[in-house]
Amino acid sequence: KREELGALIAGSLRGMLFLLLPMTAGLMLMAEPLVRLLYEWKSWDSFSTVITARALVFMSLGMVGYGVQNVLSRAFYAQQDGKTPLISGAVSVAGAPCFRSSSSSAAVLSSPFFVASGFAGILTTEISKSCCPA
Repeated sequence: KREELGALIAGSLRGMLFLLLPMTAGLMLMAEPLVRLLYEWKSWDSFSTVITARALVFMSLGMVGYGVQNVLSRAFYAQQDGKTPLISGAVSVAGAPCFRSSSSSAAVLSSPFFVASGFAGILTTEISKSCCPA
């Protein structure tokens, strides 16, 4: 029975990744033209398009993580294992301040990734924070 569940989970992950990976790649490649088409008119300028497209690129990376997290957390709960998703969530919440800016000031923590990626780093850490907890 455990082998059947493992095969079902593996099949679900393969099918989901089969759909999400091309969608993620397409969204990353088409982020700027898509944002330009939908938003760049009236008071929306090219700078706004660039930073929004950059955020969309990093947000699209979160789709894969969210999909995997969704399938795996349901699999743990189906096995009556609520402890593993709880521990995953606790680690995610405890580790989140290491990658985020201080909520009380505009100071940025000294994470090289965060400093190098700027606004997209904020979005990426928020996405990873939402993908890690089960």
